[in-house]
Formats: sequence, C-alpha cells, structure tokens
Amino acid sequence: MRSVFWPQTNAFVPTKVLPCGVVGPDWMVAGPAILEFTTTTITVPPGWTCRSDAIGNLLLSLDAEKEGGR
Repeated sequence: MRSVFWPQTNAFVPTKVLPCGVVGPDWMVAGPAILEFTTTTITVPPGWTCRSDAIGNLLLSLDAEKEGGR
C-alpha cells in the first residue's frame, strides 16, 4: 500500500501497489491500484476495475455505479 494523490478524488488515497507477477489470465483488481511492470506502470483510478482476459490482455473499465448506471 502507498498513499497516492488521485485527481478523481482530489485527495491522497491508500492505494494497492502490485508487481506484474500477480497478473494472470482471468485476474481482476478494483482501483485504486498501481500495477508495476518491468517496462511500464499501469494506474487503476478509484472507481475503475482492471481485468485480464483469458490470454492476459488488461482491460480497464469504469464501474457501472460511477457511470450513473449506463
């Protein structure tokens, strides 16, 4: 965990920091989170979810209630 400033909340929020080794097929994490890979870093803001599909592609999506149910 690390305290991270997120513009979406205009505040510092305790944030999960995960190494790339935790990501695998059909994996999921709810934001706020930071995924640290060897060559890049992916941020998952509060109210968003990061999922991997069956072959490991990462997909970010805004949680439905944050979108007003759209």
